[in-house]
Order: sequence, then structure tokens, then C-alpha cells
Amino acid sequence: AGALAAYQQARTWLDPTRPEHGEAIDTLDANLATAYGMAGQWADSDAAFRALFDRLSNRLGPAHPQLLKTGRNYTTLLLRTARFE
Repeated sequence: AGALAAYQQARTWLDPTRPEHGEAIDTLDANLATAYGMAGQWADSDAAFRALFDRLSNRLGPAHPQLLKTGRNYTTLLLRTARFE
């Protein structure tokens, strides 16, 4: 729970309207999605990964390395929860 609280707190310090905060927000959101999964909060992890994946896909395009990394991490969540949608 400590990591979740830290990521959530750090996220409040960043302003999504400022372009220079974009990469930090993406990193925090990816870490938060992973931390939710590690804490067994599968629904929260799923929602966080989906939101991040959609945001990155729209902003960076389908072949960007960060989008591919996020997709790999989301796939790991789906495998751990035996969900293959």
C-alpha cells in the first residue's frame, strides 16, 4: 500500500496541461497500474492500464516503444488473472 500511496501522491504534483509533465505522468501511471496489480487490485490495474494504453496510443502512435512496453505489461496482468480478452 505504501507504493500505491506514493504514486498517487506524486501524481497530484503534476499538471497534465503542461507538456513537460507528460512523460513523468506516463511513467507514474504505468507504475501505478503495475502497483495495483502487485497489490491484487486487478480491476484498478486493468482500468489504469487501459487508460494509459489509450492515451499513449492516441498521442504516440501504434509503434512507439513506450506503447509496446505498456502493452507487454498489460498482457502480463491479463495472464496473471487468466483473462484473455
